Amino acid sequence: LMDNSAGTTLISKRVKFVVRNQPTSIVTPGGPGVVTTSAQVMPVIKVFVDNRPVSQDAFTFSDETVELRIAAANAKKVTLYASVSGKSAPLELGKAVIDDLLSGKSVDVWTLSMNAIKMEQNSYKLFTRVLYLDGTIVESLPMLVKVDHTPAVLRSSGNENDASTSPDSVMTLAQKEEILARVTSPALCTNTLECKVYCKSVTDNAAACKAFAQEMKNEAITVTSLADGISKERIENMLTDPTKRLKYLPEAVVHAQDMIDYCADPSHADICSKALEQNDLASLDTLKEKKQQLIVSRDAEKALLTERTGARAFIDSDRDGITDYDEVHISHTNPDISDTDKDGIPDGEELLARTNPNGRDARADSALAERTGSTTGADVPSRPASEGITLEDPLIAGVTQKELLSVNDVVAEELGYDDHGTSTVKKLKFTGSALPNSYVTLYIFSNPIVVTVRANASGEWTYTLDKELPNGSHQVVSAITSEGGHILAKSEPLPFVKEAAAVSVGANALLPDQMTPGFFTGASLYAFIAILIGLLGIAFSIIGFVVHQRSPGGSDVLFPDAKDK
Repeated sequence: LMDNSAGTTLISKRVKFVVRNQPTSIVTPGGPGVVTTSAQVMPVIKVFVDNRPVSQDAFTFSDETVELRIAAANAKKVTLYASVSGKSAPLELGKAVIDDLLSGKSVDVWTLSMNAIKMEQNSYKLFTRVLYLDGTIVESLPMLVKVDHTPAVLRSSGNENDASTSPDSVMTLAQKEEILARVTSPALCTNTLECKVYCKSVTDNAAACKAFAQEMKNEAITVTSLADGISKERIENMLTDPTKRLKYLPEAVVHAQDMIDYCADPSHADICSKALEQNDLASLDTLKEKKQQLIVSRDAEKALLTERTGARAFIDSDRDGITDYDEVHISHTNPDISDTDKDGIPDGEELLARTNPNGRDARADSALAERTGSTTGADVPSRPASEGITLEDPLIAGVTQKELLSVNDVVAEELGYDDHGTSTVKKLKFTGSALPNSYVTLYIFSNPIVVTVRANASGEWTYTLDKELPNGSHQVVSAITSEGGHILAKSEPLPFVKEAAAVSVGANALLPDQMTPGFFTGASLYAFIAILIGLLGIAFSIIGFVVHQRSPGGSDVLFPDAKDK
């Protein structure tokens, strides 16, 4: 209660609270001295970018992927939410998973990789809800965050055309005019900023950008194989019979489907043709015809990626994380609907989870009808009834296109426990490059471990492995795959060796350690062989002389024809 100067009594809002006869825990999520009346420790959210904590006071999400970490003991389920004023129900961001490497003996660390691209620009209160093993549910204190999809160079608190603001953080009118003078079509913008400025400059440009990004190209691409049409049983017989199997076939080609995938690469045509022709599985004329079809099909497939230029690499109409061009040609989803199959999960999240965004036919019929009637003329092909996909093996299938994507490095990064311990742990961090804003599938052999990451607007990607990798030799391959798991393009494998907390990268890492040369190595070995041959020669000479001396006829016994010659 409070009496103001006018003598009016004011009453504050009532706040309900409960006091339990249970131990209390003191934590510091928002500052020292914050007390919860639950027997459980209040969870704390921390934001990490590239395994490094960022400021919790004014964090702004844009289109990059960040890692949210929550420390909780004896937790059963950890769910992240974001609430915004004016909306009654908070937005569920996803369920976190335990990170075995970061977790300690007394505290588990739960992590969730999140990209805010599906969230509208606004200010949010980010919080986590933890269900503990004893049934208790505890919410963390909210973290204030902002979602801003504007390119960093356009972000400012004032008018973006205000030239008095620093040019490093604001796009001036002169800078916009310079971009518009250079970018005169959707095909000419080379980054997010240029595409945004051009496509939003006038209504006609916006329509042209969308039409360019969603233009259907190469509608009928049928990936063939030299082994298509051949009985799988006959192929299996060839592969399992040492007398029939061609020695040049890789060891990884074990089953008939492996052979079919392997023979879908034009660079393997000579080996495949020889293996199939020698075993009377196909005639040379048939193989030549199939090879031409295969080359045409693969060239058309490659064109889909090389023609992904200009606004095609940056426009995402439904803000599901997949560019319009990729939705039409790679994932075969609807670029105007964020959840093509209507299963409640945005298309981009399904790609990251390696589920099929075109699954559940019955619920996707309406999306298909809308897509068929769209002005772009692009259609969604028939979809499998299952969310699951079958990935091709990059050690067998796929065409290497190192100019489009690569794995650049593997390093062991040291991380700390922060608030819950001084122990450190090292995680493997993979980095590489791909097409801007594309989804990249990583295959880490020999297990293999398969994950999907999203490249940023510059085409760079990083992935930190959240599980332990055995010591020894490994290799990693990156690939761009269709929604069904077919490899459209792949990188060259990057070999590396993991030993304890150290990593060696490159082909030389797979070679045995160089030993200090000993007496029986290098030049010393050749000298030893020469000496040995000399000693053997002397020994045989002595033996021959002794035998000659003991024989009745001397040299005549050893060489009966000596006198005649």
